[in-house]
Amino acid sequence: MFKYLSLVFLVLFFSTKMLASITDANDLEGKIAEAKQTRKKCWLKDKTKELSYLEKEYHIEMALSAWSMGQYDVQSTLKTLGGSVDYALKYMPTTQNIFGLKLEAQESFSSLNSTQFYQDLGSLNVTSAHFEDVNPYFKELWFERKFESFRFRLGVINPDSFMDRSFYNNFTKYFMSQSNSAKSYALLPSSSFALVGSYAKKNFYMNALLCDGNAQSGEAIQNVKDEKMALYSSVELGFTPKKNKYYLNIWSKQTNAYSVQNNKDSLGAFISLNQDLDRKDKVFFKYGASKNTQIRQHMSLGLGHHELFSKKDLFLSSMDFSQSDETSKFQTSVEFVYKYVYENLELSVDLQVIDNLIHSKEDKNFALLPGLRVRALF
Repeated sequence: MFKYLSLVFLVLFFSTKMLASITDANDLEGKIAEAKQTRKKCWLKDKTKELSYLEKEYHIEMALSAWSMGQYDVQSTLKTLGGSVDYALKYMPTTQNIFGLKLEAQESFSSLNSTQFYQDLGSLNVTSAHFEDVNPYFKELWFERKFESFRFRLGVINPDSFMDRSFYNNFTKYFMSQSNSAKSYALLPSSSFALVGSYAKKNFYMNALLCDGNAQSGEAIQNVKDEKMALYSSVELGFTPKKNKYYLNIWSKQTNAYSVQNNKDSLGAFISLNQDLDRKDKVFFKYGASKNTQIRQHMSLGLGHHELFSKKDLFLSSMDFSQSDETSKFQTSVEFVYKYVYENLELSVDLQVIDNLIHSKEDKNFALLPGLRVRALF
């Protein structure tokens, strides 16, 4: 697997004709682009002359964002509350070279952080974006070189920038649950020392990733120093006709917290089908299978409907099925999200219904999780 991925990197490196970048608001470049558009449409438009000057004269762009969310289990009265603040900066001295930096700090305002909450709940999947008490750290710190059709990025990166870019797969902006992303079932790290290559044409792209699969929040650089890295590799092939997106992802990871028991590497694959129905409606489907992980199979399908009551809102719904490798049982979840955007603020109301909690320590196997999230972008 690793020899094959190394060969893919060499092929990608020498295939340089034309670039088509695929970004998301969870990515540094995507967040800055989103912030620039937001500032033009809200009360900040007359207060950002200095930022425009920096961009024009020094090729520096930046963005600041913050979010806070809370969840509550009606059945057990477990609750969690926390959030994150991050500062993103991009320096582009030439059209081919880019330097990126993102500083992030997290804080938990309750006795349970996001990880402790879903573990105490007994859920197989993570139920919210990650937060705990973490001092400011470099979530992203990288150099990128662009050619014609190819780019590569080296440093501390967010693998989400290149892998599993399905519709609404941004858990600080859309769904609160991570059951719609690759983090639960494909072990994709959120911040890691990595090398990534991306080749893109008008209706096709190919991404390849090599990174440290053991890195947790704030540990990417320290893991390199302490030589605690575990190789995570992934290749994704995608077809992007019009506004649709279909892709296949194959991944592999050296021993992790779960597979240490049998000392076997983890590996898997998943497909994602994302269809744009019309201006307001989008549907998505995903299926993944893996070996030597906690989740043996995963399937999700859902719908996004824009402008439900106004031009500033969004309604999302999804249903997910995850099979436990330990028990072979399926955990099922349904999630509904309503998001309203005002100026540079987003308010999201969320409801998750989880049936057959795989790791429940009590007799109950059902959870009803109302949630609330506020996000601000500057």
